[in-house]
Amino acid sequence: MSAQDLVTQAEKALNKKSLFGFGQAKPEYDVALDLYTQAGNMYRSQKQNDKASECFVKSAECHIKVNSVFLAAKQYETAALLSQNPQLYKLASDQFIIHGSGDRAAEMLEKAAQLVETKDIQEALDYYKQSIELYEDENRLRFGTETFKRAIGFCIKSGLQQDACQLSDRLEMGFIKLNNRPSAFKQALSTLVLQLHFHSLQQAQSMWQQSVSRNPGIHEAQEGQIGAELLQAFEDGNKDQAQKTLQSSVFKYLDVEVARLVKGLVEKVPQKQQAPQAQPMQPESAQVGDLRDEIEEEGFL
Repeated sequence: MSAQDLVTQAEKALNKKSLFGFGQAKPEYDVALDLYTQAGNMYRSQKQNDKASECFVKSAECHIKVNSVFLAAKQYETAALLSQNPQLYKLASDQFIIHGSGDRAAEMLEKAAQLVETKDIQEALDYYKQSIELYEDENRLRFGTETFKRAIGFCIKSGLQQDACQLSDRLEMGFIKLNNRPSAFKQALSTLVLQLHFHSLQQAQSMWQQSVSRNPGIHEAQEGQIGAELLQAFEDGNKDQAQKTLQSSVFKYLDVEVARLVKGLVEKVPQKQQAPQAQPMQPESAQVGDLRDEIEEEGFL
């Protein structure tokens, strides 16, 4: 039996006539979903991925009709994998949410984001943010930290400077919530690098003060000491000191895209303002000298 024959049988199961030929009988979703799945697998083995994807989508729809939401999500995921369609990953995510599998739902949204990274930057960002919000809302942030980092890296590569800084700040607060102080310190330094590279010195100072205030003990950590030294070098306009600080090994352990920004950070150091030089004393003229001698003779001095 061919895949098309299976599809035809599935359609008949969904459109059965009543016993006496009047009206429609109740659709046999259980029968149809199994037939669509068989047809999908057969098309997949024949490398006809588009047709296979369509069959898995129809199978997912039948699963929803019989309240089998987890299997519906799995079928949507398979269809998305075959068709490379981000919207199908979104449908899979929706079903995983209904099932109560927040982690899997967030995973589907990240896969959708990765599919459109090079095609639609804003759509990819939206999918990343939805994925991150699911991890936050489900109190499953410990499983979403890598998604956070990949989203930040995507923002850096795509020129989404403000979003990169905001996500880095959110991740730092997430590490604090998880009581993961070492990671919070490292993320605070990452945020400082992003701020100094993309924004003004004043914004970097403000964000660093926030990190210091909510991270007790950061001054004793290497990340805190190096961050303070780097910020001081920027405030002083001292490129030599900034270059020396940026050679610290602590920067090697930042996430890849952030670490790449470190190499060019010394060029962001503002020009140091030169103090105005005092004007040299001009020698007095002969007339002024005569006038001074005359005044002295008169007894005024």
